[in-house]
Amino acid sequence: MPSTCPDLDAPNTLWNFCPNVDAAYLFAILFASTTIAHFTQAIVHKKVYSWVIVVSGLAQTIAYIFRIISINNPSSLGPYAAWFVLILIAPVFTNAYVYMIMGRMVWNYITEAKIYKVTAWRMGTYFVILDIVALLIQVYGAASASGNNIPTDQILQGLHIYMGGVGFQQAFIVLFFVFAIKFHRTLLSQNPLSISSKPANSPFPLLYTIYVVLVLITTRIIFRLAEYAQGLNSSVPNHEAFQYCLDSLPMFIALVLLNVVHPGRVMSGKETDIPGRKQRKAQGLRGKMETRRDPDIPLTRTQRSAIRSKKPIKHNATLRHVKCDEERPSCLKCSSTGRKCDGYDPSTNPNVTTGSSSPTDLIRSPSTGVTGLFASDNEHRSFCFFVQNTAPQLTGFDADGFWDGMVLQATHHEPAIRHAIIALGSLHERFVGNQGLISRSDHDGFALRQYNTAIKCLVKPFSRPGRQAMDVCLISSILFACFETMQGNYGPAIAHMQSGGKILCEIEYDEQSKQHQHEVLRAAKVPYVPMDTLEDILMRLDFQVTQMIGKHNYSIYERSMRTRPRQNIPSIFSSLSEARESFIFNWHNASYALKVITRLEAEEFHAAFAAWQKSAIPMLDQWTQGFENFIEARGDTLTDSEKRGIAVLRLQKNAAFISVHLTRMHPRSYDDQTVWDGFFPIFEETVQIAGEIIDSISSDQPWFCLDMQINGPLYQVVSRCRDPPLRRKAIQLLKNTPRLEGIWHSFLVAKVAERVVQIEEDGLGDVTCASDIPDWARISDVQPIFHPNWRRATLYYSRWGSMNDVVRKSVKEVMEW
Repeated sequence: MPSTCPDLDAPNTLWNFCPNVDAAYLFAILFASTTIAHFTQAIVHKKVYSWVIVVSGLAQTIAYIFRIISINNPSSLGPYAAWFVLILIAPVFTNAYVYMIMGRMVWNYITEAKIYKVTAWRMGTYFVILDIVALLIQVYGAASASGNNIPTDQILQGLHIYMGGVGFQQAFIVLFFVFAIKFHRTLLSQNPLSISSKPANSPFPLLYTIYVVLVLITTRIIFRLAEYAQGLNSSVPNHEAFQYCLDSLPMFIALVLLNVVHPGRVMSGKETDIPGRKQRKAQGLRGKMETRRDPDIPLTRTQRSAIRSKKPIKHNATLRHVKCDEERPSCLKCSSTGRKCDGYDPSTNPNVTTGSSSPTDLIRSPSTGVTGLFASDNEHRSFCFFVQNTAPQLTGFDADGFWDGMVLQATHHEPAIRHAIIALGSLHERFVGNQGLISRSDHDGFALRQYNTAIKCLVKPFSRPGRQAMDVCLISSILFACFETMQGNYGPAIAHMQSGGKILCEIEYDEQSKQHQHEVLRAAKVPYVPMDTLEDILMRLDFQVTQMIGKHNYSIYERSMRTRPRQNIPSIFSSLSEARESFIFNWHNASYALKVITRLEAEEFHAAFAAWQKSAIPMLDQWTQGFENFIEARGDTLTDSEKRGIAVLRLQKNAAFISVHLTRMHPRSYDDQTVWDGFFPIFEETVQIAGEIIDSISSDQPWFCLDMQINGPLYQVVSRCRDPPLRRKAIQLLKNTPRLEGIWHSFLVAKVAERVVQIEEDGLGDVTCASDIPDWARISDVQPIFHPNWRRATLYYSRWGSMNDVVRKSVKEVMEW
């Protein structure tokens, strides 16, 4: 009885079953669709290596086109052999693509850029070569087994060769799984805060996608091994459903997954690509096992031996026949015994720079950036951006030289500080380019690598107690806090601030040796930054954390009380820096005392508060008098920077004035919100001063600084002053120019402020003045608490539900951005 299938009835047919042409059309369209998507993504993300996955999808598409042709021409050998070979080898390209992705992930996310001593740029190469070997074996076996009038022995031999290639491929996948798991564990252990705080740029979605793709490829391999395990007598090849369900469908799902989680989205930008051989050589990545090693990081014994075998180091320690430990900038063999160490001969070691060169010299000399402190042009560029843009904004009206002098000089000898500055400069450039906001989708792989390298350089000496300097740790914690703050990662930023504060509080001053001491850290004979300067900066940062998350850390203030002699507020300040530090110190103390008082019972509160006012108001008056005397004495000699500093201190003084006078004037201030209307002249002055500060800055670029300047005072105007025109003017000032002041971003402050206005004016009709907002509609105790780990703020406030209520109800709203 003749068959109902034309392909089986055709003379000399190559088909052992009746193929479904509709299914072939469907999969041809599906593979063509995902291939076009991959081609488009490769162009959009500018990832040249994505041609591999495009070839994989194209091979699958062409395979099914030949399958359709073969179904329509069942006796033709060419189309049948073409589809048979292509369907077998196409997944190998998907495998190779996964290997290439992993190499780039190691480069971008692992500090040492290597797994099991295999560098990122060689990992992909090694596995791709192994994949090519498996591909050649499979192609040879598949070609030997396809064709007309081929002896059975040759077909069996070809199938065995093909299965051997498939087995090789699976063995390499298992080995790759080991590397992937090691990568995963290293990723979790090296610096979880810098990874987990960037959900959009996190490597984990891509890593999990790779796991799934490898499982799909393994499923396909198991099917192929089972297909021909019984030789020519196997019934599996005669059932078309197996081919589609266990081969084509898994490969299609794998391609789609790589569409959805495309590596170009996770590792975007040219800076995430692995540099070429010449670039790596310029960065010092020459050896088989070397990674992005900074020239100043202490060398291992093997590396030191390799260097000695090539070029002897000329060092003054050799004159005393003492083995050099090769520390930078001077060896401890000399410095620990009190001898002078002249360091290394720059002619024999170009990576060592002398302390005589200045940051300006580094900017003016491009060649220095490559052969001296900097391993690449990108590092030199980011350092220059920091010096020319970031440092001036961070400096503000300070004259202590911390940002524009001391920190920059430390880059000559401290790799942790240098890499942190480069990371911050790179991120600040992106911050400016994005108009003051770095969204979750932004990714600066270069800045992240520099940041991770800085952390590694800082932590590595801790393996030898006493090797890291106190001031280096404190400077690094400030720089790391700046880096995380600029990204909006408040949790890591606060963690670095608190870490610096904890180290500071553990440092004691020894009167006998006239040096600071720490149980683990060493004291530099000539520190880069005086301890008092670092203490002032960390105290200001701690005060900001208090305002942001509502938790007060009194330890830094207590340390300052112990280590510094108690000084009265002078009748005239000698500098703006002195005036600011005096204000921060005294108001920090007063604010903490007020927090303690608010926790007292009602019968104890009034007496305690009256005593607090008796000390706080004279303190503020005395500070104001010394501040005004300083301004009068300077007269017309004030610089533009100092004028801005004076304006900022006036804003802070106004906020303190309201705080100390509010309850004395009206004991019911916590319930009666109309008492704030009496401070309208101060609110008006605050908005005017803030506008003058913004106008005094010539550049319209986003502003970044560590100190609170105008964001906090303007927010107080919006939340306390109910005059509609004035509070809307304050909101507009927050929106005009993006300003990141420590952990307070003007955009976020404006968003919270707008919500406060909306809550109070909702349902009141036309509001033209403060009296149009009755007391029952006003909210009190308004406090935005920013979540330390997520881009979220919780707005706490109290309000009456209606004019008939007698008790304010506590309300909590969550805002996200």
